[in-house]
Amino acid sequence: MAALLLSTVSTGVFDPPRAAASQAEDGWVLSTTDPSTDYAPAFLGNGYLSTRVPAQGAGFSSSPLLTESQLAGFYGQGPGISVQRVNIPAWSTLGVSDGSAVYGNVGSAGCAFGVVCEAESGTLSGGAFVATNHTDYGGTGFVAGYGPGGHPAPGATATVTVSGVPAGTARLTVRYSAGGGAAQTLSAQADGGAPVRIQLPGTSSWDTWATATLDVPVTSGVNTVAVTCATGDSCLANVDQISLSPVGTDPAAKAPTGTTSDYRQSLDMRRGIITTSLTWTSPAGRATRLTYQVLVDQADAHLGVTRVDITPLNWSGPLSVVDELDGRADTLPVNHRLSKSVNLTQVSAGHVDGPAATLSETLTTQQVGMRAGMASVLRVDGDPAVTVPYTDVPADSLAQSAKLSVQAGHTYQAVKFVGVASSNDTEQGSAPLVRNGPADPQADALGHAARAAAQGWQPVQSAHERAWARLWQSDLSVPGDPDLTRRLRAGLFYLISSVRDGVTWGPTPGGLSSADYNGHVFWDADTWMNPALLAGHPDLAQSLLDYRSTLLDAARANAEAHGYQGAQYPWESADTGSDVGIHPREIHIDSDVALAQWQFYQATGDLQWLRTKGWPVIKAVAAFWASRVTPDGKGGYGLDNVQSPDENHDHENNSAYTNAGAIDSLDIATEAAQLVGEQADPLWAQVSGGLSVAVDPATGVHPEYDGYRGDTINQADTVMLQYPLNYPMTAEQAQADLDYYTPRTDINGPSMTDSINLIDSARLGTPGCVTDTFLRRSLDPYTYAPFDQFAETRAGGAFTFTTGIGGVLQAFYYGFTGLRFGADAVGLDPMLPPQIPGIDVTGVQWHGNTFDISIRPDGTRVTLRGGHTLAVSAAGRTSTLHGHQSVTVPTRRPDLTPTDDAARCKDVSATTADPSFPAVAAVDGSPSTHWKATGPGAALTVDLGGATTVGRTVVQSYGATTAYRIDVSADGTAWTPFGAPVAAASGSSTTVTATPVTARYVRYTAVGSATAAVVGLSAYAGG
Repeated sequence: MAALLLSTVSTGVFDPPRAAASQAEDGWVLSTTDPSTDYAPAFLGNGYLSTRVPAQGAGFSSSPLLTESQLAGFYGQGPGISVQRVNIPAWSTLGVSDGSAVYGNVGSAGCAFGVVCEAESGTLSGGAFVATNHTDYGGTGFVAGYGPGGHPAPGATATVTVSGVPAGTARLTVRYSAGGGAAQTLSAQADGGAPVRIQLPGTSSWDTWATATLDVPVTSGVNTVAVTCATGDSCLANVDQISLSPVGTDPAAKAPTGTTSDYRQSLDMRRGIITTSLTWTSPAGRATRLTYQVLVDQADAHLGVTRVDITPLNWSGPLSVVDELDGRADTLPVNHRLSKSVNLTQVSAGHVDGPAATLSETLTTQQVGMRAGMASVLRVDGDPAVTVPYTDVPADSLAQSAKLSVQAGHTYQAVKFVGVASSNDTEQGSAPLVRNGPADPQADALGHAARAAAQGWQPVQSAHERAWARLWQSDLSVPGDPDLTRRLRAGLFYLISSVRDGVTWGPTPGGLSSADYNGHVFWDADTWMNPALLAGHPDLAQSLLDYRSTLLDAARANAEAHGYQGAQYPWESADTGSDVGIHPREIHIDSDVALAQWQFYQATGDLQWLRTKGWPVIKAVAAFWASRVTPDGKGGYGLDNVQSPDENHDHENNSAYTNAGAIDSLDIATEAAQLVGEQADPLWAQVSGGLSVAVDPATGVHPEYDGYRGDTINQADTVMLQYPLNYPMTAEQAQADLDYYTPRTDINGPSMTDSINLIDSARLGTPGCVTDTFLRRSLDPYTYAPFDQFAETRAGGAFTFTTGIGGVLQAFYYGFTGLRFGADAVGLDPMLPPQIPGIDVTGVQWHGNTFDISIRPDGTRVTLRGGHTLAVSAAGRTSTLHGHQSVTVPTRRPDLTPTDDAARCKDVSATTADPSFPAVAAVDGSPSTHWKATGPGAALTVDLGGATTVGRTVVQSYGATTAYRIDVSADGTAWTPFGAPVAAASGSSTTVTATPVTARYVRYTAVGSATAAVVGLSAYAGG
């Protein structure tokens, strides 16, 4: 057995490389110079407040996705929908005007005569709503709801306001889609005149738009134009634009706003700031250099700040700065959980104080009645600027503007300090069901903004950066791989941005990036995000767990309502802890909650917390399981009519994951009872011993549920018995589960599955390098440029998906390290695939100690950084560290497991590859993964690492064999055919033999029209 080396001296192999400044920045800064392609805006948050920052640098935008702003725990409800976490106005807007146009996403109240007018900018009523689920619309969306479900909705109306209209007759132009193919009708009414029916010829699809025109009488000045589904109209249409222009003239494109050049937007993850710099040339030809910086303050949860530096380049004269709270962002967008957009907030008490350069307002959520205050204090060059109300704003918006005189070549700075406070604010240790929030959130918000403004930008920025520096004391990096390092840090950044010590609202699948999944709390918080936070930020994890302990009474009431004892946590919960979901049988959530509580105790050793917070939850969950089981007639117990994590199936009996989770919870409760000095219910051990998870004797696989026959599942399920449940099984059974379920899991399902597969494979030491395949599969299909944000599925879904981020982070915290928190020691069992040069995990917390883990191919060093005693259990031995001592433990290398296959785990490339089926899968040694090309004629090339004798190749195809040929090369340039080409065949395994040759490279090339899918490409010396 390898020896463990104890030392207090740094050994160079483990020291992070001393990178140059530019290289160091590479690991922290994500940027783009072209937001027109491959662009998804990033979000900033501090666990209480957030905003997504658009390409323009600040404000509200709907393209390529809505830049939502969120406030933790701020819930409302509308007719016919469940409680939702609502959006708040876009608070970062800070526009700049030279008199000819305004830059910066400043919203406008209405439309001008002769110019295109977006229908969604008007007032919607009667069921009309803004949608974005089709393409090629002109503005921030289009108006839907005229014909929901294929039936007219009489009264559905979009009304726009048009200014500058001359009296007489004008052309009304309606841009619409009628994708059902048949002609449709709607009715129009200009300035209160008689309704006129509009004929709308059918369009080829709902993504195709056409225009319909008619002449209508108008009055001088401001006119309103309504397009309505009236009685007798067919109404099966969407409306994009409603415009007025002179008769015989089409409306012009929107008033020009100028052009931009020399653009760059960057996210500095270390500092928590998004910077956008550009040159704006206005329609008047005036060029101005603008640099925006936006931060959501980590030092003051109630504060957000936008700064813009303004440098006129070729002009001097008057300039205006516009500070806006943009109500367009209030509307919750259509998503997969919300069938139509809805605004659940009411804005009131808007006030602009010009001499103090402040504006403030109150938001009240519908039905729930939560209140929030928002306030902005504007400073120009550090001083108060006298402002005036800026009235050309959308509904539910408030703005002020300040004027200054500028000179070419001089730089001016405008900063808005935004305070936000809510009636549901939580403090350290307080309950989500708050009774002590501020009596006047608007005044409280103004206080936060005013105090920050009195300090100024630099002190606020410095405090914010110091707070981030403390958070980054726990870090993940891959020395020598800045791209992977950035992706890991981005995951940490977005997850940490969504949680906060003392903010006890549970995180949702999208974190604080959006209102997706209605802002509800699921197992995502307990199973996916909690462990990822626990390793380096147990204080942040505790806030998540406090959400569960505080709402324990609601879970008890839920159990009682279903006829059971203890506590039944609902699959989805929001502000009160009651069930607001659609999966009432997904009761494994109870075990997920209990395990998260226990994991926190194991990591912290905080017995007082366990006694007062964790134990009541664990005890109540155990009581639920003891009452929920039914006798199976064989002396044991079963769990009937449940739904497992695999949501493709429902009404199952004896779900493997649910049963194993119940066993785990009951055993945890028995152990926890002894720790807190209470008597465990004997029924817990009896039920735990009577529950079981079936094993198929023929395959060694745990069937997902009684009667499971191998059909497709939508996400990790039974493979989670090994991790995180640690259900007892042989290594052969665990490997059988992995090999069986991996190809049966829908690649279009949620993104967390392969993180579990990686952790399981790392623990097992599966021969080869399948952990690298699973890492690529867990990252590449879901990561969006340029800010490395995570999507829920290959097709999109929730974004930014902090659940999937939690899975990837766990792969590094618990997979490659083998880290397990125990009551008496930290367990480690590190490993590396050859594709990863090393992993540094810093700032890991255990029982008041802080330590680092540096994994390298030839050994892993553990160093105690803070605290006094760290017990490390690895390779069958336990070492105790004090002070700044280190211990070196073996690093497992499954890729070095002996094999005759010269291609296994060697460098490999492919001309094309589906990101869920990377090239490495063809050489990773696993029968459960495969490379899949994206079209015919693809080639797969393996670098054997040096001159190698090749006499035989074996190709294991995924399904039937598609035609291919093998070529070999000594230098990667000159290629020679190896053996005869292989024709398509029904079998999956084919062999090519030839006179042995010396080659370094082996290439598989698909022949014909079929798309290659290869489980394994192996090369051997002899036939």
